[in-house]
Amino acid sequence: MEKKQGYIIIGIMVILMITLIGFFKPYFSKMPTFENVHLVTHFHLVAFLCWFVVLIWQPILIRQKKFETHKKVGRLTYFLVPILFVTIVLMVRDQLTYYDPSKSNESVYINMLGGSLSGLSFIVYYTIAMLKSKNTRWHVAFIIASSLVLLNPGLGRMVAVLTDRQTGLLAMIITPYIVIIGIILYEKLKLKRPIFKNPFALVFLMFIMELFLFIIIAGSKFWPKFIDKLALAH
Repeated sequence: MEKKQGYIIIGIMVILMITLIGFFKPYFSKMPTFENVHLVTHFHLVAFLCWFVVLIWQPILIRQKKFETHKKVGRLTYFLVPILFVTIVLMVRDQLTYYDPSKSNESVYINMLGGSLSGLSFIVYYTIAMLKSKNTRWHVAFIIASSLVLLNPGLGRMVAVLTDRQTGLLAMIITPYIVIIGIILYEKLKLKRPIFKNPFALVFLMFIMELFLFIIIAGSKFWPKFIDKLALAH
């Protein structure tokens, strides 16, 4: 059990480091003036860091057998997650500042759609994790799923800086699947656990459903018209 908790801590710290590296250029490189950085970005970063502090702290408390403290810290997320979700919504809405009626706004459409679906997925995964709080395996699986959602923006930016925007987008799409499949295969081959009863199999399916939903909405006429109306009312 302690070895597994150690893997969880390492995995969460890797996600955190990738995200911080990804946001170095658009955020940290602009310290101390933070020129052209909107106020909501600061709130989002603080909420994001608090989320990962809680995630790293929780398995440490379990290893120390401080179960009551673990429960109390977990309850903090009841307040933290709504704040984090609101900052995601505001960050998505902030994309409207890049809207230009005289030019193509394809990137605005895509960024707002991706951000909206990510925010919704984050809430869904967190809710399932809380509903399954007494089932450690399912609880941890969906906490990891919610953290993978938060990983994507920073990962995409990091890869885009090293390569190009298209490769960054590809990394955002495939990385969660690689991680989830890796966990499923590890549990199947190493721990001899059945795939179809694995909570990560459901997580994988839900990520697939999100991808299909993204493709359908992105290719529709509804979404661009909806964003156009929002931009005009902004």
